[in-house]
Amino acid sequence: MNYKNIDYKVVEERVLEVLEENGVKDITGIDEAFISNLERAPLIYIGIVFNFCERYGCSIDYVLGRTDRYWL
Repeated sequence: MNYKNIDYKVVEERVLEVLEENGVKDITGIDEAFISNLERAPLIYIGIVFNFCERYGCSIDYVLGRTDRYWL
């Protein structure tokens, strides 16, 4: 079975798009944790992804670059 690797550059772009779309100016809390995690770690903690997506109402698949649909 073939597995698709996570493209962290796409994830970072999607996170920033979600923040921009929601008018976020001050990056704090879960937003800061997610971006910081992307910059420092070779892996993404799923709890951060889940909490970020719950907060902004976007799909995890969108943030991870698996779909271009913001909402499912």
